[in-house]
Amino acid sequence: MTQPLLEEVNLLRTNPREYAKFVEERLRNMDAQGFYKSEGMSYASVEGRAAVAETIAFLRKAQPVKPLVLSNCLSNAAQGHVAEQGPEGATGHYSANGASPSDRATRHLSGTAYCGENISYGMPTPRDVVIQFVVDDGVPTRGHRENLFKDDYKSVGFGFGPHKKFGFMAVELMCMNAIR
Repeated sequence: MTQPLLEEVNLLRTNPREYAKFVEERLRNMDAQGFYKSEGMSYASVEGRAAVAETIAFLRKAQPVKPLVLSNCLSNAAQGHVAEQGPEGATGHYSANGASPSDRATRHLSGTAYCGENISYGMPTPRDVVIQFVVDDGVPTRGHRENLFKDDYKSVGFGFGPHKKFGFMAVELMCMNAIR
């Protein structure tokens, strides 16, 4: 799933206007109450159709940013967060010991990391994960979307695995350092 997710994130970053078409498809498949289906599963929206429509408008105006480079070090850090949260059904960006995404990344690098993190719970496909991040339903600051379009981020790592409460989780750890 790493390569397809990397391609999906970079498609969004480098061609947001084209990516708006995928989000438009989500809007077409969403009912009036904000429910939609993907891969045979039903999902409920917090904000409903308005959040998806707002995302489409954002993507139509967004400027492209450079693609991210995959980092094994960041993937190891992201996978560690999955290994901690998944079996317990925990959620959130901080580890049980209080470590932030940048703290976790720094453990895998030779220098200090300046990172942002997006976490998806329950989404079955790379496209669903990225659409969840860019719509950022229920997150007033749209911080996950902001992370996706932050041009300062150079590298990315992904972690995936089962989650006790949501079935599956994906962690995207982006860093300002150019790390392989």
